[in-house]
Amino acid sequence: MTPLQTDILKLEITIIDSTIARIDQIQHSIRNWTISTWGGSILLVVEHLEKGGIYLMLTALIPVFFGYFDVVWKQALLRVDYRQQRIAKFVNSGMQEKGDFWILDPTGAKYESELDFKQKTAWFKAFEYKGTGWFYVFLSLLSVIFGVVSHFNACYG
Repeated sequence: MTPLQTDILKLEITIIDSTIARIDQIQHSIRNWTISTWGGSILLVVEHLEKGGIYLMLTALIPVFFGYFDVVWKQALLRVDYRQQRIAKFVNSGMQEKGDFWILDPTGAKYESELDFKQKTAWFKAFEYKGTGWFYVFLSLLSVIFGVVSHFNACYG
C-alpha cells in the first residue's frame, strides 16, 4: 500500500467516525420529534375532542411515519459500520487482505452484491438493531390502546 493510499484510508476512517456521529445525532432528533408530535397529538385529541377514540387510534401512524425514517438512517449506520469492520479486518491482517480492497468507500458500495453485507444491513436487521423499531411499535400500540379505551368509555361509560 502506498503512503498516499494509507493517508486516504486514515481520511476514510475519519469520515466514517463523523458519519456515525452525525447519524446518531439525526436519530436522536427523530426520536425527539416523534415523542413531541405523538404526545402533542394525543394531548390535543384528549383535550379538544369528545369522541376522540378513533383519532387516538390514528395517532398510531405518527410513530410509524417517524420510525420508518429512523430505520432507514439505522440502515445507513449499519452500512458504514460494516465498512469500518472491513477496514479493521484489512488493517489487522497486515493490509494483505485477499481480493481487491477499495480505498475511500465509506458507505461500502463495493459490498452491495455480497450476501453477508445484505444480511447485516437488511431493513429488518436495522429495525431490530438496539430496539430501534420496537420503540415505535410500542408507541403505536399505546395509541391503539388509548383509542380503544376511549372509544369504550364513550360508548359504555
